[in-house]
Amino acid sequence: MQKVLCFGELLLRMSPDTESNWMNHNHMPVYIGGAELNAATALARWEVPVSYFTSLPDNYLSRQILSDLKKKHIDTQPVFFHGDRIGLIIWRRVLI
Repeated sequence: MQKVLCFGELLLRMSPDTESNWMNHNHMPVYIGGAELNAATALARWEVPVSYFTSLPDNYLSRQILSDLKKKHIDTQPVFFHGDRIGLIIWRRVLI
């Protein structure tokens, strides 16, 4: 089977609760994602060989993220280390 290459911006999704408990507990859930990475994760779960290409800063946080992706059987060799930021998205669930 041929390997699939997914490429796009990796995003960290910060998910504060609506009651501000995250400030009282000094804890906020953070999720690794982005559409292309989500696709790569799904392919890896279906045992399709997959690589992921993005640009990340060369720091401890990026290395922790890449270590997690490798555990999920996503090849991270194509990652390009450049810059000093990782994309962030703030997501808040609104209950109606």
